[in-house]
Amino acid sequence: MRLIFILLTMLHGFTILGQDKVFLKSGEVIKGKIIENTDSTVVIKTQRLLNDQLVEMDMSFYKSKIDKLDQKSYLGGGTKVIVELVGGRRLDGWLVSKNDQGIVLAGIKGVKFDTLALKNRQIKQIKYNGTEKTRFAFLDIGILRGGALIGAELELVINPNTTLFVGAGFRGFSGGINIFFKDGLKGLGFKSGYIHQGFGGSYAGSIFSNGITFKSNPGLSLDLGLGLVTKKGRYNYGGRTIILTYGIGYRF
Repeated sequence: MRLIFILLTMLHGFTILGQDKVFLKSGEVIKGKIIENTDSTVVIKTQRLLNDQLVEMDMSFYKSKIDKLDQKSYLGGGTKVIVELVGGRRLDGWLVSKNDQGIVLAGIKGVKFDTLALKNRQIKQIKYNGTEKTRFAFLDIGILRGGALIGAELELVINPNTTLFVGAGFRGFSGGINIFFKDGLKGLGFKSGYIHQGFGGSYAGSIFSNGITFKSNPGLSLDLGLGLVTKKGRYNYGGRTIILTYGIGYRF
């Protein structure tokens, strides 16, 4: 029990410190928080078990002894971003300042100099933590939205190319997933969802639909797919079990 307690305490300590890692050429991996990174040395704050007690300490290593670093944080502060330039190049680094003229990046992966200033005219888009403009949700309003003639769908961001949506409108509701072919939560993608048309005595039917979607950010939103009618109510869909599903709206 004592050993289990010690191991759990160590795990908790590492979680608090963060997940920076120093990979030594000897094969050992040191986990903790990098607090200094110079041309010659790296200092990482970590924890070690000494005399059955967990002790926090700073460990210093010469760069010649290090195989590679996995640094999740930037010493000078800032926000992790990916910047796409007009020419097509991508810069993975830390946004340390931003104004009306442009931005300053630091800790850029694969670049030796400390900081880089970029003008707005050089920047195509900025993705924060891999998700464009740190968006957490989108609202899509239009015709044949939310399983209804007129309705809306709320998209919840899951990762850089996936959103879950729930929708509702005039006598209908829906839910499903959008998977975009490229990161950025816009452009062409795959859409799959459930559509429930009508309520109570006006219930028309239930449909599972798969197809393609095109979404701007913000701007035009289009859907086109094929739906499998799983249950019929007052409407028999012309006797068909496979129907065309579509919609148009504006995405905010």
